[in-house]
Amino acid sequence: MSARLLAQIRPLLALGALGLCACEGSLSGGEVGQDTPERMGGAGRDATMVDMSAMMTPDLGAELDLSSMADMPADMTTAPALAQGPWSKYLNPDYNPNIALAGKQAELFAGGDPQGDGHITVQRIRRMESMEWVRNTGRWTTNRHTSASRAEDNPFELANPHSYSTYRQGISLNKDELARYLDILPEAGVAWSQRPGNTGKLYTTFAQHPGATCVMEQPDGALPQRACVEDFARLYLREAVYFRPPTPEEVELLSDFAMDVLSEVAPGAYDAKERALALEAITSFAWMTTPALFHKELGEAGDVPGRLELSAWEIAHLVSHAIARKAPGSPAAYIHHGGTSDRRVWAASDPEHGHMFALEQAALDGTITDRDKLAALIRASLGGVDADRRDLEVEWYILPSRSARGEYWLGEGVQQFFREWLEVGEYDTKFKDSSWSTSKYDGMLDAADLRRLSGSYEHLSTTGVYSSEPLYTQQLDDMIARIVVEDEQVFEKLLTSKTFHTPRGAYSGSNNGRGQMPQYVYGIEQEHTTREQRWQTLPERAGVLTHPVWLAAHSDNFENGTGIIYRGKWVRERLLCGWVPPVSGDIPAQLVPGEGKSARQRVDESTAPDACAGCHGLMNSLGKPFEIYNHAGFARAFDQGGAPDGSSTLEAMPAGSGLEELVVTDALDFAGALGGSEFARQCFIRQTFRYFMGRPETLHDAYTLSQMQMTYLMTGGSFIEMLVTLMTSDAFLQRLPLTVLQPSETSP
Repeated sequence: MSARLLAQIRPLLALGALGLCACEGSLSGGEVGQDTPERMGGAGRDATMVDMSAMMTPDLGAELDLSSMADMPADMTTAPALAQGPWSKYLNPDYNPNIALAGKQAELFAGGDPQGDGHITVQRIRRMESMEWVRNTGRWTTNRHTSASRAEDNPFELANPHSYSTYRQGISLNKDELARYLDILPEAGVAWSQRPGNTGKLYTTFAQHPGATCVMEQPDGALPQRACVEDFARLYLREAVYFRPPTPEEVELLSDFAMDVLSEVAPGAYDAKERALALEAITSFAWMTTPALFHKELGEAGDVPGRLELSAWEIAHLVSHAIARKAPGSPAAYIHHGGTSDRRVWAASDPEHGHMFALEQAALDGTITDRDKLAALIRASLGGVDADRRDLEVEWYILPSRSARGEYWLGEGVQQFFREWLEVGEYDTKFKDSSWSTSKYDGMLDAADLRRLSGSYEHLSTTGVYSSEPLYTQQLDDMIARIVVEDEQVFEKLLTSKTFHTPRGAYSGSNNGRGQMPQYVYGIEQEHTTREQRWQTLPERAGVLTHPVWLAAHSDNFENGTGIIYRGKWVRERLLCGWVPPVSGDIPAQLVPGEGKSARQRVDESTAPDACAGCHGLMNSLGKPFEIYNHAGFARAFDQGGAPDGSSTLEAMPAGSGLEELVVTDALDFAGALGGSEFARQCFIRQTFRYFMGRPETLHDAYTLSQMQMTYLMTGGSFIEMLVTLMTSDAFLQRLPLTVLQPSETSP
């Protein structure tokens, strides 16, 4: 943007911070602009807080202001059942259900009270996270392996200290984040505006709408007709920002801004390039309004006194973002910069209308509020089988590359749940020194082959730019997708399946020695020539906890390092719903020198002192079974000159889990015990609830959790039907008013 136009427009654009969390403070029981540093994005950010009261404008503030509920019936503004504040626990950012509910898991699945209000979520607005923002703007990646174009510049991930990305209640923006967001806002509107340097092409047919062309084509810098601008504002908000019909007030607000921007430029000095930049500023402004950045879950009066029913559009957005990480009807534009022309490809959900189109239609006609109809829509959207993998068209636009993936697919939000539950998101940042170390290939291959092996492992761990093979994380995605789509005894198979999706396994001999090697990490040395052959039965592995990605993600750089501790901590907290206290500042958290010693020896010697034994007694025995694999996920052939040892006597196991003092021989034996454990399965159900509800559970959620468990057991272990039960429950679709919420009840 030219310096002159930028100087004229930026003050107006800054006003587009119109509703960033407008009145959110009221919803959380505090004063506007008085959120704690933790709720605003973590300790230490209070020095850069945005003055929320100064940013209040009419875009959504009136709708969120709880004083607007004053005219509601008395039974909607008082809720005696809330007097004890069961909801105040999960609103507290310091609430940890693994601590609060220690020893009480049986109570969580004991039935609960369906008539009580304790399991109903309170009204909330939740800030969008980065992947949702990228998907909704249509800014898809030009590289099939990364999240999205410029997604790494999105500031939304700086301010969520919670365990799941869906926990976004009460998270706002500070000034630093707002400044960064202003810089990337053109990415949200690029598909609707002409950008300099692109030969004047419009990226999508939307930008050909008369509302855009009337802004672009007025002669001599004349202002366009107001009606034309309103027509564009209505379409843009509906199709590109809110993904629902905008209100007249919202159309008026954007139109007023557009007319202000255009009137700031002197007639006759407004050339085509500056018109394009003005249109970019207008579209950017829309992306700074509250409905563009926050998910609204306020509800409206329904049939049950004291409860609010989510509206049709609130349900559509809640379900669509949970399943697919994008809004219903959002664009799936793929911007390809590598060829001679730009191209646009729609995802398979609907060739003409974009993603989750059926949910959008059901919201338009109101049928989405029928729970049977909603259940059918959810089942159709969660996943399926597609040999062409059209769900990957926007990123894997070359068909041979898509054919390298498994034929099973999951909605992006469902896939993300498993990644976050397994905590493998940082896998591609884990450097592995001598990845093949202690495997049967250590000493068997010559130096050149070892370099290629290392290069191949790094290649499929990080960028994957040298071949059409999927990354290891995507191979894990495909394995999980098959288990979920087949939908029988899902939890058990997640932990015990021996069927893994693997790469082709042939050495390409290209790309400076970093070409694809035989997949030694899986113990596979032959080439696969068909998609079916990529599905391999691996006798040395069982389930996702023996997948190279999980093993490498929960380890350090060295083969005799701290993997036992990392892996044991994950099992304790994510599969047994336990808790390991943080390391005290006066305890040296490091292992004894490791030359010639196995990881078992180093960990046992380092954690033997009484100051360490308490916490490590919760982790070490749970991590030792995985010592039959090294730090990079290779199966060990030896371990510091001795035989691999995965034996362990499980310590400090939860009472009634059936795992108390159990002796296991290795990770496969351990995975079978966990897969057959009702206690571990119940913890998995709790993890599912947390992610898709976007909040932790309390004892008041026993009814919903019990219903999820009953569905799972009665359907032969169906994860899909269990999720349908959750997403069609009162807890998911109803809200309690916050008019009785007092600030003291959300304090730690």
